[in-house]
Amino acid sequence: MQRRLETIDNVKVLMMLAVVLYHSCMFFTGSWFDGAKPVYEAGYLAIFARWLNTFHVQTFAMASGFLFYCLRTEKGKYIHFGKDILKRGKRLLLPYFCVMLTWVIPFYVHYSGFDLSKIVYKYVLGCAPSQLWFLPMLFLLFIIFYRVLYEKHVSTKGMLVVVAVSIGGGYLLDKIGINVFQVSTAVKYAGYYYLGAYLYRKETDNRWIIPISGFGSIVCFVINNTIEVNTTASAVVRLVGLILGYMCSYMGVIFVYYTVKKITEKLINAKKSKLWNEFKKRSFGIYLFHQQIIYLTIIPLNGKVPPIVQVMISFLCAVGVASIITAVLKRFKLTRILYGV
Repeated sequence: MQRRLETIDNVKVLMMLAVVLYHSCMFFTGSWFDGAKPVYEAGYLAIFARWLNTFHVQTFAMASGFLFYCLRTEKGKYIHFGKDILKRGKRLLLPYFCVMLTWVIPFYVHYSGFDLSKIVYKYVLGCAPSQLWFLPMLFLLFIIFYRVLYEKHVSTKGMLVVVAVSIGGGYLLDKIGINVFQVSTAVKYAGYYYLGAYLYRKETDNRWIIPISGFGSIVCFVINNTIEVNTTASAVVRLVGLILGYMCSYMGVIFVYYTVKKITEKLINAKKSKLWNEFKKRSFGIYLFHQQIIYLTIIPLNGKVPPIVQVMISFLCAVGVASIITAVLKRFKLTRILYGV
């Protein structure tokens, strides 16, 4: 079990870095940052960001479901609903509100102006709270699956049912426009959370799982991307694209998990890497603070260096500065509690 938990720890750190890289590329989509527009076009970075977006946070959700199921079935945890909800709220929602008030909203006001209605909609109601959206979404998934993820309930049939409900329900809620506190997003990510429990119980040693899932994910991504940019595509074709998009994500998550699992098994001394261990200790803090640090790098770099160089500088600055902020917050008990670091 310990090696499997180490695999999931490595998955979480790797995907945290993927999230930072994704946001470092997002400026070149042209609609992510209000403070400036890209001087240089870089369509390849926009496509790369879109590809990362098919699996990076989805894999985080899978890892959370994996850990939840593992701790419940192997460690006997999560048996007192009230206490567990309070602990999970302290772990996820307290940092959400603290970072929102002291870090995210001030940056938003600086670059986008003070608009109380938008601030309430985006952050207080949690409909679009920048990078913090994952925290309330994960809290809702914890509540949803608290009564579901018992050993007897994890099966292939259950996996198919949850995925179907996740895709259909998420699509319906999106159309209705209900995403207060990330309700719609939680439904859409429910399948990945359940997938984590499924992988823990049904893990396979099939040597073809990595190439099949990797190749399948890329093929689905290419077809889905082609459909997305085709403005004349029929409703049926767009439905096919929607399904392929989800297939791309699920296969991408499976590919990441089994690839990291294989690497973890081969590199038995990887846990001795001081740098990687520091990433493990500070990954949550890096996630909390990285996006606004990227904002600070955009204006001085925009048009001054090639796009790929800008992305790498933004990525390194975000990881480095957020790591320093996390290290400082860890020094004091109050800030450790408030920010969850």
